[in-house]
Amino acid sequence: MRQQQHSPIQKRLLALLLCLALLPLAGAGPAARGEASSGASLTFLSVNDLVPPELINAIVWYGGREYVPWQVFANYGLGVHYSFFQSSQTAYLYTDDRQLFFDLKNTSTFDGYGYYYSAHAIYLGGAVYLPLRLTCSFFDLRVSTITGSDYGVIVRIVTEPVLTDEELLHAATGYMKRYYERYQGVTPEPTAPPAETEKPVTHEGATLTLSFTGLPAGELLDRMKREGLRTAFFVTAEQARSDPELLRRIAGEGHWLGVYCAGDPETEWPETAALIFAAARRVTLLLAAGEDAADSATAYAAENGLVWCAADRFYGETGAGWLAAAWLEETEETDPALRLDAAALDAAALSRLLDRVRDQKYNIKCPRETDRAA
Repeated sequence: MRQQQHSPIQKRLLALLLCLALLPLAGAGPAARGEASSGASLTFLSVNDLVPPELINAIVWYGGREYVPWQVFANYGLGVHYSFFQSSQTAYLYTDDRQLFFDLKNTSTFDGYGYYYSAHAIYLGGAVYLPLRLTCSFFDLRVSTITGSDYGVIVRIVTEPVLTDEELLHAATGYMKRYYERYQGVTPEPTAPPAETEKPVTHEGATLTLSFTGLPAGELLDRMKREGLRTAFFVTAEQARSDPELLRRIAGEGHWLGVYCAGDPETEWPETAALIFAAARRVTLLLAAGEDAADSATAYAAENGLVWCAADRFYGETGAGWLAAAWLEETEETDPALRLDAAALDAAALSRLLDRVRDQKYNIKCPRETDRAA
């Protein structure tokens, strides 16, 4: 991929070729964009297992390469930063240890060590578009194309994949279908009398018990505050000890705190409960545990008058929001209990999960001390 530095003559030739190439592109506008979306399906761009609606059909094909807006790399949690130097017309992408420069004036691309690359950036509609594959390769981002859906393909960018491509496609299919139908202008035709029309399956009247393990990021708590959502966070002794100020914020914003046991509840419960009280002045009766410690934790809760908080499903990996949303659509549980790892769910993923919960018409509740049997 790397090549020797261009001579001044080569640079001028490249600049001339780009100017000539951009003439039909500028005139075509939407047609150029249509190379990515001219078929009957859509192109969904997934960034770290989120599929933002604003990135549907954001990929542009030009000169045999895929291009995406610079925001894809800088605004969706990939750890890449972006700057633009107006005087030199140079876009600059960087991390702590890597720098990549796109000189749009001279149509050249080079890194912080002076190596030049063949793919360059382009202007489209007044915005900077970057070569997808080169940029991903340079910053060690994994990119793949997922097919198999009638509603489009997913071009996936991820720092460290946890879901398989098949799992992501399965989780996103319902979302893809809705946007595909909007894109196609599909409206259902009344083929039967209204009384016989099949209604969408929802879980109206069902109660979803929602809780989290671990300590949430501040943006996650901000989002929950805006949503008016109260939930429970189950923490270990190590987590409680690491950030007592965050425990105080969690309690102060109306959430419940509980103990999460990874092993022996007889030793972990007293220590963690004491740390929660010391930090937030909250006496907790909530107890949860991983699968390996569930039996002993259940027995300990029964013996000590605690509230054992079981979960029908637990998702503790990146992409948890998508997996949980797909499960909620399919589950036959009448009152399901869902638990997620707070560290694996950012504000955007939480928003999409809550949208799906509302679509399914669930009532949301959280585990609390008053759930203890009399």
